[in-house]
Amino acid sequence: LSFLKSKGTLNSTEVSVMYEPSIIVTQVGESTTWRLLKLLHELLDPEEVRAVLNGCGATYRKGVKFLWKNTPSRDFIIDYLEKGLHFDSAKLGDMVLPIVHAKYGIKIIEDRVTKLDGGVINSRWKFDLILDCSGSPSSQEIKHSGKYTTPEFQSVDSALLIQVPNDTKGTRTDEYSHSVFHDNGWMFMIPLQHRKAYGYLYNSKITSREEAEREFISMQGGVSKEGMKHLTWEFYYKNTIMEDKVLYLGNKLFFFEPAQA
Repeated sequence: LSFLKSKGTLNSTEVSVMYEPSIIVTQVGESTTWRLLKLLHELLDPEEVRAVLNGCGATYRKGVKFLWKNTPSRDFIIDYLEKGLHFDSAKLGDMVLPIVHAKYGIKIIEDRVTKLDGGVINSRWKFDLILDCSGSPSSQEIKHSGKYTTPEFQSVDSALLIQVPNDTKGTRTDEYSHSVFHDNGWMFMIPLQHRKAYGYLYNSKITSREEAEREFISMQGGVSKEGMKHLTWEFYYKNTIMEDKVLYLGNKLFFFEPAQA
């Protein structure tokens, strides 16, 4: 949308967003660079941007604080040239889609994609160009479709996730994502207005889930097994970025681990 607006072709281009509301957004990293904030300001009025950010519980992301378990002398901070964002990923689309629908006439289609044939979806919806941001392909598609490659080296392939209330609101901590290096991998902390999201990442072929849970709890105060979620993934990348009229983006194109994403 931002690109079309900058070229003066947004009003002459029909844009549709297709998604299935029943699919739950996986809340993992929930942080990004300054590009998302710039896009919001390019598309929305200032008051609309404020409403979106507050609705997503967003905090500014000044940079990343890198921490080493039990070795604080190696800690360091990387500051961004411009502020990024921490945000509730499950709420972002819910906040933005109604605004761009009303503001730019973007068509919202609620439907499950069961068949994609070139520029036609479900033998019903026809498009000149499709940006496929539908998320990770299935394990079967990665292994057997012939369209994906699995890298030989795989670092971390599992995560323990938990959300806790944010009790450091208004302090310097809220301006930084945390990346903590530990014995089995690394851990992130993402501070939102109302909560913090923690993720303990490890390689399941080297470290057991039980061992990971014990270290996660011992490392981080306020973390317990109650409410802890477990997530696994596969390493993959698509052999081609575009096929016919479909351009693949995001997790549909490749995924190695949250730090890369």
